[in-house]
Amino acid sequence: MLVGGIETVAAAIGADMAVRLPGQNKKQREGLALLVATALDVRGVNLNELAAALPRAAERLDLHGMPKISRADVAHFILAEAENPAFVHKLAVISY
Repeated sequence: MLVGGIETVAAAIGADMAVRLPGQNKKQREGLALLVATALDVRGVNLNELAAALPRAAERLDLHGMPKISRADVAHFILAEAENPAFVHKLAVISY
């Protein structure tokens, strides 16, 4: 984990980029700085991990009437998939 958090490191990288690349678009520079800071924190090049680690503002939606699933059921699904993969090249979406 980066000291000061990803946003603090991104701000420092962005400030350095502003000095080194004064003609670069500000929004582009901020996005690149955040991406580099996140990559340093994740320490990998897996795009899924990188995308999941990017900090983003989110709001929690109260979804009335939506089915819920227990942690035990999720664990059972994961173990069953490990033994007999049925969801190869498919995506299971789980939200909270």
